[in-house]
Amino acid sequence: MCTVAGADNWYDILTLDSTSMKNINDAKHKIQKKGKPVTHDRIISELTFGFWTSFLTPRYSQASFQSKIIKTCFRGVPAAQRNIKYLQTRFDRIRVLRNRVSHHERIIHWKNLNDQHDELLESIKWLDKSSYELACCVIYYFEDIHIKLVN
Repeated sequence: MCTVAGADNWYDILTLDSTSMKNINDAKHKIQKKGKPVTHDRIISELTFGFWTSFLTPRYSQASFQSKIIKTCFRGVPAAQRNIKYLQTRFDRIRVLRNRVSHHERIIHWKNLNDQHDELLESIKWLDKSSYELACCVIYYFEDIHIKLVN
């Protein structure tokens, strides 16, 4: 977002909707309540995954920065898939999976869990190759564990 807005304080520059502004203000308040200085990095760490995926939704379709997000953040996406509808659908699936896992909900019965795992890794690779390499190391045993639990 810094690249899109041209500054670290993108959250003060870009025209965001009321929900996003509330999320940012809540993040700032939470940081201040902890007695810490409000910094770009601290704000980023306080924002939810849903906050980030909201930039791919129709509510920002008229925002001039949505196309900039796709051009700058999703450079690794193959051209045929580098469109807002595809990215919105894909990252919404990732958001749902992430929420289920974070809330300790059962997902082992999902028929497409292997596909979602592969999509997640590919999406990470699109965004940042070094994060992808780290993710591959961390979740190397997914397929072995998944096969054992399903069978």
